[in-house]
Amino acid sequence: MENRKIKIKPRIFRIIELIWFFAVNTALYFIFHNYFLWLFDVLIVIMVMVSIASGYYLAKNIEVKAVSGADRVKKGEEIPLRVSVSNPTWAMALDCNFDMSARNIFFGSKNDFNLALPVQPKDESSMDLPLKIEKIGKYEVMINKVILQDFIGMLYFHVPVTSSCTVTALPEGSEAIDFEPGGFLSAMSESEESGKKGSDFSEVSDIREYIPGDRIRDIHWKLSAKAQKLMVKERVSVSGSEMVILMELSEDEKLSEDVLTGTYQIINAFMALNVQQRLMLWNAAGFTFTEYSIGSRRELEDAYIDIFETPMTNAQGANLKDMVRNLHPFLTAYLAVGAKDGKVSWEMTDNG
Repeated sequence: MENRKIKIKPRIFRIIELIWFFAVNTALYFIFHNYFLWLFDVLIVIMVMVSIASGYYLAKNIEVKAVSGADRVKKGEEIPLRVSVSNPTWAMALDCNFDMSARNIFFGSKNDFNLALPVQPKDESSMDLPLKIEKIGKYEVMINKVILQDFIGMLYFHVPVTSSCTVTALPEGSEAIDFEPGGFLSAMSESEESGKKGSDFSEVSDIREYIPGDRIRDIHWKLSAKAQKLMVKERVSVSGSEMVILMELSEDEKLSEDVLTGTYQIINAFMALNVQQRLMLWNAAGFTFTEYSIGSRRELEDAYIDIFETPMTNAQGANLKDMVRNLHPFLTAYLAVGAKDGKVSWEMTDNG
C-alpha cells in the first residue's frame, strides 16, 4: 500500500443529520421497545464504521492518470484528454472530484478546473474531455489531487495523487502574412558578387594566409599589417544554404505570441523554397543565444517545443543586436523579427 498522507475533512451537516436521526430512532426504541428500531440503530452504527473504513481504504489505493491524445497540435485544434481511474478495492465512492489544472509553461498562465466521476468497486473507468487550445505554448495538464467521499457522505478524503501529461500548441504555419522571401533570397544569391556592406550573407570561420585567387575584399588588412604578410578571412557562405533569423520577444505577452507566430510563418516561407535556416533566440540564463538549425517542418516544430520548455522571461533581453555583434562578430547580416508599433516587423540587419 502506498504511503499516502490522506487529509480527512468532516461534512458537519451530514454528521449532524445522522446523529439526529440516530437519536430520534433511539428515543423511539425506548418509548415503544420495538426490536426492529434497535436493529436499525445497530445497522446505522455498522454502516458508519464500514463507510469510513472503506472510504479510507479506497483513498489509499485509488490510482488516477491523465493522458493527452497528442503531444503536439496546432493552435485552435481540439484533442481528447483522457482521465483514467483504477480502483483495485471493493470500496466505492459515488462522488469523486478531480482537482485539475492546465499550465502554460512558456507564458506562465494557469487555469484550474474540476472533473467529477463515480468510482465503482473493482473497476477501471475513464472519461475523455475535449481540450481546445487557444494559445501557443507548452501545456502541462495535471491532476493535483482527488477528493472523494465515503459512500454515505460523512467525510471528505483529500488524496495527494498526482498525474500529468504535456501537449505543445504550435502556431498555424499556413496563415497568410505580408512577407515575401524572394527579395531576401535575391540578396543572398547576389552576396558573393556584391561588395556592399551588409549584403554579404556569409560568416567568417577562420583566418589564413593569402592564396593567389582569393578575393581582395576578404583580406584582413589590420591583421596583415601586424603579421607583415597578407591574411584573408576564410568564409563559410550562407548564400543559398542558410538564412540566420534573430527572434526578438517583447515584454508584452500578446506581442510575443505574435512574434513567435510571425517567425514560424517566415521560416515556413523560406522552407517552401528549400532554404536552410538558423534561428537564434536569447537565453538569459546562459547569457548567450540558443540556436536551432532548421531545414524541415519537424525540425521547426522541435525547435519551438524546446523554446516553450522555459518561461518567456528567459528569452527576453535588451540590446540584442549589440549582443549579436559581441557574440557573433563574424556574422555579417541576419534577419531580425520582432515587434514595432504594436505589430510584427522584420528587417535585414547589418552586423557590422
